[in-house]
Amino acid sequence: MILTLTYLLVFGPAFGLAQTACTAQNAKGTCIATSSCSGTSVAGLCPGAANIQCCIPK
Repeated sequence: MILTLTYLLVFGPAFGLAQTACTAQNAKGTCIATSSCSGTSVAGLCPGAANIQCCIPK
């Protein structure tokens, strides 16, 4: 139990930084914040908050 808790405390933030791959408009993208996307953002394909969307590069 303590080992699991320690593992989550140490490695948990790294999992939060991991980006999820997505596909939209027949192109591969990455689930990131819309404010960080310099391409096209597509809603409804990524887990998390509403501002996390599939970003298709230009």
